[in-house]
Amino acid sequence: MADPHGSGLVAADVLNEEEFIARARRFLSEVGGKDASDLDPDANLVDSGVLDSLLLIAFLAFVEEQRGYEMDIQESDIKLLASLRTAYTLARPAARSAARPGHDAASGGREAAHREPAATPREPDTASGERGD
Repeated sequence: MADPHGSGLVAADVLNEEEFIARARRFLSEVGGKDASDLDPDANLVDSGVLDSLLLIAFLAFVEEQRGYEMDIQESDIKLLASLRTAYTLARPAARSAARPGHDAASGGREAAHREPAATPREPDTASGERGD
């Protein structure tokens, strides 16, 4: 599937930081209506007025699209949307999975299942006369 934001790359291609920043600048220009072509990759997108609350949601969807699947968003992830460079860390599945304990790269970075074993019913102790109820 080709990238709708004009890069010519498909979702399976490796996304490097430079390409992500170029795509994000195009996205912010097209959707946000502001020229983002020379936006500093380290600039705070909220403080600089590039992102408002609605565009933040759209930008999160864009990052998920670049990643290739929907993310299990944590509060700390929202903070990573503050700049183009930090948002790139969310767009890289392997790096994000490795950086967050409890995430399983094989499941696409989603939380690994941590389940306690099911309790087994206790057998009655017939020697002491104890009943199992």
